[in-house]
Amino acid sequence: AGIMPADEARLRDSSQIRVTDYNGGKGTFRVVISGMDTSQVKEILVPVWSRVNGQDDIVWYAAVRSSNGVWYTDVDLRNHKYSMGTYDIHVYVTDKADKQYYLGSATQEVKLNTGKLTMTKNNERDFTVELTGAEIPGAKNIQFPTWSVVNGQDDIKWYTLPNNGSSTRSLLWITQDLVSIMCMHMHRCRMAL
Repeated sequence: AGIMPADEARLRDSSQIRVTDYNGGKGTFRVVISGMDTSQVKEILVPVWSRVNGQDDIVWYAAVRSSNGVWYTDVDLRNHKYSMGTYDIHVYVTDKADKQYYLGSATQEVKLNTGKLTMTKNNERDFTVELTGAEIPGAKNIQFPTWSVVNGQDDIKWYTLPNNGSSTRSLLWITQDLVSIMCMHMHRCRMAL
């Protein structure tokens, strides 16, 4: 018989769509669908996309029913080109009679936490460069450029901060030219995905 229009309206009124477990470092979040009688539900599909470039990164996730009757799916930003900004989340329910209808929507803000980049002088030639608090999903490496003010960027050099598995990355940087280090430029990091 399937879900009747009155049943559909009742499900919509009592259902909740929530986003939980956002992890900026891993680039994941969970969509939870709860508060409805799922005895007639065959399947729940959850299309998710970032607002960057429209729906070019849309992925339809199949929700899983847990033992307590709550449905959920885990979203991985890797499937969405690691886009930052607002993600749109829609929920579609298919009943046992194969009738599909729109249940509702939610959004999730995904922000890049670039952390804080510091440079500490150890002695005349050695510096420690440290990036703390960065949550950069999908970054294989993080680099920063340095150059002297003498002759523009003719001596630009990129240094890689090693990934040590935590939100703090550090590097011992030894300068080669004492004259140009008198005034160096150090810019924000770039990430390679």
